[in-house]
Amino acid sequence: MKRRHFIQTAATTLATLGVSQLDLQHQSLRYAKVLAQPTHRKKALLVGINDYPFSARFNNLYGCANDAEMQRQLLIHRFGFHPDDIMVLSDDTEKKPTRDNILGAFEDHLIKDTKPGDVVVYHFSGHGSRVIDPNPIHSDDLNSTFVPRDVDGDARTVDDIMGRTMFLLMSALDTENVTVVLDSCYAGGGTRGNIRIRAADRGQIFQISDRELAYQEKWLSKLEASQGISRDEFLKRREIGVAKGVVIASALRNQTAADVTFGNDQHKFNAGAFTYLMTQFLWQQTDSLSSTITRVSSDIRKLSGQIPLIDTQVARSQIDSSMYFVPDNEQPAPADAVVTTASESEATIWLGGIHPDVLETMDRGSTLAVGDGSPLKITERQGLFAKVATPEASLSPSTTLRETTRIIPKDLTLTIGIDPSLAANVDQIVERINGWPHMAAVKPQSDRLYGTEVHLILSKMTAAYRQQLPQHPNPPAIDNIVLFDQALTRWIPGTFYSETTSMQSILNNLYPKLRTHLAARFMQVSLNADSSQLAVQATVKALEPQQEVNAASTGRSTSAPFAIGQTPTIGVNRKLQITVTNQDTVPLYAAVVGIRPSGDFIILLPTNVSSTVVLAPGQKTLIPAPTDTYDLVLDIPGFYTIMVFASRKPFTRTLKGLDAIAIGTRVRSEIDPNEDLSGLNGLLEGFDTPRSEQDDQATITLSTNDIATLAMRLEAVES
Repeated sequence: MKRRHFIQTAATTLATLGVSQLDLQHQSLRYAKVLAQPTHRKKALLVGINDYPFSARFNNLYGCANDAEMQRQLLIHRFGFHPDDIMVLSDDTEKKPTRDNILGAFEDHLIKDTKPGDVVVYHFSGHGSRVIDPNPIHSDDLNSTFVPRDVDGDARTVDDIMGRTMFLLMSALDTENVTVVLDSCYAGGGTRGNIRIRAADRGQIFQISDRELAYQEKWLSKLEASQGISRDEFLKRREIGVAKGVVIASALRNQTAADVTFGNDQHKFNAGAFTYLMTQFLWQQTDSLSSTITRVSSDIRKLSGQIPLIDTQVARSQIDSSMYFVPDNEQPAPADAVVTTASESEATIWLGGIHPDVLETMDRGSTLAVGDGSPLKITERQGLFAKVATPEASLSPSTTLRETTRIIPKDLTLTIGIDPSLAANVDQIVERINGWPHMAAVKPQSDRLYGTEVHLILSKMTAAYRQQLPQHPNPPAIDNIVLFDQALTRWIPGTFYSETTSMQSILNNLYPKLRTHLAARFMQVSLNADSSQLAVQATVKALEPQQEVNAASTGRSTSAPFAIGQTPTIGVNRKLQITVTNQDTVPLYAAVVGIRPSGDFIILLPTNVSSTVVLAPGQKTLIPAPTDTYDLVLDIPGFYTIMVFASRKPFTRTLKGLDAIAIGTRVRSEIDPNEDLSGLNGLLEGFDTPRSEQDDQATITLSTNDIATLAMRLEAVES
């Protein structure tokens, strides 16, 4: 197999960083730095609405109250907000997020007593909609709205809070340091795949109520009197940009925002895809920003297909200087978790800094520590909360923790949702897949969602699904059987079959594909760039001409962050070169695996899986090396990932297991349910830390002192 076909034999789902995601990087950095300002008061209003009891116009959501709690934990423990300066309105609070309560809280908590230089944060998670704008600034004459909990019935005239109103309220704030985060959208509605859409069902145009227009008139009069803003000036300012600071929206104007289920069983919880990933990124502010931002932006696309949108009051060229910045040494230290409550023997911690791809590993037996202190072992976890034993001394609330060891269960499972379009075959498919090792199939519930996290969905290509897919020159035909991502926004290449093909034959052909996705899942749960104590850096650049297109490094790396302004997209068949550098003080074993859009993969380093590659301190290796006779190219459009592994000890067994899975694609008439997937059960055992006899032999223990796993993600596009 030629090396250039890293490219015809491999990769998992991933995503691209377009202009909007790079804006997200700019704004995320500035958001973190502004929040970290020590000299001014910091105030926040966090709104999360799951329940809409008075209107069938909206289905209830699950993750919005959690979004508000995520932001609250972040602001208190990571950026120094005083709890008394944060107001939360959610289904879980005594004061509910009704229209009057939201507007009243904005006035009394944010606008009142705010002084120049203060920091203000407003977060809204809930349903969005659109109404006819009496003073339109868009060609469709519509204005986006935010739907309060007490939206009244299903009349054509609604009491939503318009974007125009938010502009006025932001204008009234006596500070420029304003950040508004909006995790809602204005298109779609209902469900798609395994996600709920935070929007009204499309197809109806609503009129805004006289009550809302009167509220706007009240604020126009106030602003005209206090700031001399005429109505004409107000309209001009609306056309230019936001009123103050920055607005970060979770999706483009015509896109949907996702309410997603993460985890399963007792670990299951719901959140906005955008809020969770954005919040987790802000917990991990380190020098290695580019790999984190790339991962976050990619994961947003992977989960839901949405692209965050940034709007500011200034021109794009002024973005870097429009907000407050503080020196790096004044920023809080990165963290994986924080203590929320503590006693003499036990503490409850919040795992806000753990990425959703690896959250499953933060279970019983995994450990965290305060600095270089003794490890604290997790005894139980539910959602983002966990308990740790503190046998020697109690911990104080607000103490931040870093991961030290990670427990990876050997029974890690790939979960496949079976779409209702396969109704006639659902039971047959579920029974068959549930008989395969490390795989599970689940049927949708009455709301068409699966009630648990799913990684892929097997479905017919319906006309409705085809309509919501991105443009592609060769999409699967209507009624083909197709393997999708969990949001039904992207199909897995090489996995669509004619509806006339027998289901047994389809499943036999899918098995090798699912096996490679499962192997990729095992690899991905070892990702630890944020917490690894090794110093490793990797880059990928395009050749002829040379252009760095992505980079990743651990938190201890001495490398500068990946340059802002570059995007990890590359033309099909353009030559690439990967560089891996050991920046540590000890020799490190290294390996590189490439993963294709289909989920297939190939081992790029070492060239022989029975050998090892050792990098001395300061040494780098190139793939391909100057003496190699092959080219490394991405030969088809789609999303690719490059995984880099470094370890203090060799992992030959891991590489042999991966190699066997990569080439073991022969289709058989019968699949052995007892097969260990050609070494998958021991896939990470070359990395693991020795265990005592009392430790659970059904798990693998990975230490942040001994292992580093990085990911670089690219999109190949037609030139």
